[in-house]
Amino acid sequence: MIRNLLPGEALPRWTDLVFRMLDPDWVWVCEEDGRIVVVLVAAPVHDLVILCRVQASAPQDKLWWKHIMRKVAADCLDRGFSRYLCSTVPDDRASRGLNAFFRRHGASEGKEGICFIGEWEKIA
Repeated sequence: MIRNLLPGEALPRWTDLVFRMLDPDWVWVCEEDGRIVVVLVAAPVHDLVILCRVQASAPQDKLWWKHIMRKVAADCLDRGFSRYLCSTVPDDRASRGLNAFFRRHGASEGKEGICFIGEWEKIA
């Protein structure tokens, strides 16, 4: 199940997020068997949404990228945002899947493949 973080809900200890304040409306979690296994933190900025951090507790089924990104895309479109921005690490194993996902969905790739700008409607 993919949902927003609930007000006052704590993130699991395995996360290494450095944010001191999280707006639950901009944090999505993926649950398996009642446990949070994926966290996606985003932030609205002007006319786009910045994907700040995506973290999983362990290597997950590759389909979770598709599912969580489609949910986030649908929610962001509903909130009036049409574009996203995401910076990734080109050599990082976990980032490779996300980089490929953005490329498949027509995102514009910045220098050295570390920044993507795309349209939510191509994902939703």
